[in-house]
Amino acid sequence: MYGEKTIFPLWIFRSILGGSAFFVFALTVSAVFVPDLRLLHSFQALIYIIVVLLSRRKNPYGYGAGFFFAVFWDYIFLKGAWPQVWQLIKGAVFTPDIAFQFAAAIANLFIIVACIAGVKKQSPRPGRWRVFLSPGWQRSLISY
Repeated sequence: MYGEKTIFPLWIFRSILGGSAFFVFALTVSAVFVPDLRLLHSFQALIYIIVVLLSRRKNPYGYGAGFFFAVFWDYIFLKGAWPQVWQLIKGAVFTPDIAFQFAAAIANLFIIVACIAGVKKQSPRPGRWRVFLSPGWQRSLISY
């Protein structure tokens, strides 16, 4: 059903895989320096691994989960660290932790664009956007 033979551009999966791999790497580095966050970052990494597996199957739930988790993380990061990010962009102040988190946010942007393109590229069956936008993606992550 979800893995039908539609020709997908290779950049979609590579963007999801690369963005997720960099984000998991960023979570690992963060867990090394802040041991209190290890459990949280382990579960976050697991989510991104599941997103990669589901998107590899061309599953709209995987695209939806990848989209929403990436948007959520970018929103949380940019809302909390916008003044530091702006200073980094202007070149006024360089802090390695903000620069690394900003790079992870950019990796999430690759995931966001690729997830939207993945759903858009699927065959035009009714309901694909409903599945992408539905809260059912939570259920798919739990039951995978």
